[in-house]
Amino acid sequence: MRKSSQRLVSLSYARVEAGNYSVGNDTIPKAGPRHQIHVDEFWIDAIAVSLGHVELFIASGAYFDNRWWGDSPQSGRAFLERGSIDQRCADISRMSAKIAKQIYPRARSSNEIPAVGLTWMEAAAVCRFFGARLPFEAEWEVAMQINGSQKPINSSSPKQRRSRWGCELHLGWLEEWTAGAFTTRHWRGTTATEFASADAEFGVCVRGSTQNSLFTHAAYRASADPIVANEFRAFRRVWSSPPTPAQLTSDFEKGRQ
Repeated sequence: MRKSSQRLVSLSYARVEAGNYSVGNDTIPKAGPRHQIHVDEFWIDAIAVSLGHVELFIASGAYFDNRWWGDSPQSGRAFLERGSIDQRCADISRMSAKIAKQIYPRARSSNEIPAVGLTWMEAAAVCRFFGARLPFEAEWEVAMQINGSQKPINSSSPKQRRSRWGCELHLGWLEEWTAGAFTTRHWRGTTATEFASADAEFGVCVRGSTQNSLFTHAAYRASADPIVANEFRAFRRVWSSPPTPAQLTSDFEKGRQ
């Protein structure tokens, strides 16, 4: 899947200012009430993590390095019990290439298409590998707001649109993993600052939406099984300080070893 490219879109990130923001939506089930929250300054991928980043993660032997798997009861080896590392890479590449044809029809390299089909544990491990973490619900929702609001976007609208911070939106096309457990009360989710566990009662919270979602809106939230991969689910990385070029790039020669 990888081809040489002069355009490393993986170097794109957005800085979100610290402040108080309104989140939530009273018309969407489990997304209300609309309320104010405070977030600290953070940096987030302007686009979803690319297939190139995942390829670098795999090529570096990260599936066999427990440093990247946190407290997960399943190390990278657990994901390979039913197949080889080559098969896992092929599965992720196949799903990513499929969604890329719909979202990025002109994409020509692994750096230019979002990686999909990873479980929550795999996505979290990729983030750690690059010195980052998954975003919490509040961070994701604030980063995806348009002009300070969560203006609805119909799936018939352009497939890409930018938030007020410069993040590319895929509402109506892709869900994205977040760091926290799903809660039936939105305000509990947006105040969470702890990572979910693999056995969270209601699963892990995903934000964003696909063509099959009930709502196409930045406040829409749903639960997902953390050990189940989905071909319409991507993720982004978050840093508490400006990321370095080595943390951003998916270039094999310039990326972290």
